[in-house]
Amino acid sequence: MSAYITREMVRQAAHEWPYENATGALGRLVRTMKRSWKRRETENQLHALSDRELRDIGLYRGDIPRVVRQIDDGAPI
Repeated sequence: MSAYITREMVRQAAHEWPYENATGALGRLVRTMKRSWKRRETENQLHALSDRELRDIGLYRGDIPRVVRQIDDGAPI
């Protein structure tokens, strides 16, 4: 018998972290993991857009990592 994790399971888990508000190493680890999953999900959604849709919002495919990083860091785009 094999076990595997689906994307839906990860998305559900990202919204249900019981230790998200914990202090110390465990809290930091959970927050870092959730932030990483959100960043990856945002990149995946942008990569799923066509080149025309990206141009409509003022982006090129090569800009996606930089834009997601700036959004995640709270810096202006």
